[in-house]
Amino acid sequence: MSTKDLFEIIRKDFIELPGKISATTSADFVDRFKKLLDMAPARQHRGVVYVYLCERPIPRVRGNSNILYIGKTNQTMRERLMRWAKTEGSDYNCSRYQYIISKEYGPITLGYARYNILAATPKAAEKQLLKMYFAKHLEYPPLNRASS
Repeated sequence: MSTKDLFEIIRKDFIELPGKISATTSADFVDRFKKLLDMAPARQHRGVVYVYLCERPIPRVRGNSNILYIGKTNQTMRERLMRWAKTEGSDYNCSRYQYIISKEYGPITLGYARYNILAATPKAAEKQLLKMYFAKHLEYPPLNRASS
């Protein structure tokens, strides 16, 4: 797969959860994040790769991208992410989200795809997406701390 295919994969194969996070306070962010994860699509499928996306692209070392984070889970998105809702909305993290949402890049959406669109396991699929992102932008997505 070539690096140019990454955004085609995200556009074509990922299902976006209905709704956007456009919160500007920590409590509002946590509430909206939990509401997205309570939706049926976030509860249905196990073994997915998922992305956080913003509305407008962010400049990267090379090019730009609206992908904020690439992750994976063997569980459902709800099972994986619900326990992190308060951490994601904490003062430290919320300041990043507030900047992304209200200052520059627009609301955040969550999307997911079955891992087998890319690889034999969710971990391998996440690794492939991160590898493709790095090849295109020479760095990882802004909210990913390191590669898998």
